[in-house]
Amino acid sequence: MKIYLGSYDAQSGTVPVTFRQEGSIVKRPVNAVLDSQGEYDRTATRERAKEVGRGVAHKLALGVVG
Repeated sequence: MKIYLGSYDAQSGTVPVTFRQEGSIVKRPVNAVLDSQGEYDRTATRERAKEVGRGVAHKLALGVVG
């Protein structure tokens, strides 16, 4: 699965993420991770997106999305 993060939206606290796997594309917002100073942490958010991606992959395998 390939995961592409968009730009952080401070107002919503999310990042738009595109998940691509075997010709399927799923787009959804993912909650951003903030550091101890309240700043956007892109690296930690990418890890969160990977976790979400595992669920997206499962849903694709079941044919529920995509």
